[in-house]
Amino acid sequence: MMEIILIMVVIGIIAANIMALQNSTWKMNSSSGKLLLAGQMIDRQIEQLRMNIDKDPQSNFPPRDSSITENGIHLMWQIVSVTRSVGTPVTIANVRECNFTAGWGANRYDTLRVRTFLARNF
Repeated sequence: MMEIILIMVVIGIIAANIMALQNSTWKMNSSSGKLLLAGQMIDRQIEQLRMNIDKDPQSNFPPRDSSITENGIHLMWQIVSVTRSVGTPVTIANVRECNFTAGWGANRYDTLRVRTFLARNF
């Protein structure tokens, strides 16, 4: 009888560890999915900004700071002037730095940041 109880305890411990591992895997898969969606959102927004600039450079450059929320992911972007770093700092008129931040949770790693540059004349 003691052997059966010992086997049941060992099986219970193994089952608990397997369940904990499975739970951890589900959380990681969910986080990976959100990361992929955030990257796709940033990619779409970069292309949208570039297409808007290309359609009407006079009216659509420089782009404006803004934000959107889709699928529980909040994406915001900031447009910053670019200066020449060699010699006397001079603002480059036709180029802007665009900083994207996508967030989807309260954890430290639930954020994706991307920096790119947009230009009026390619």
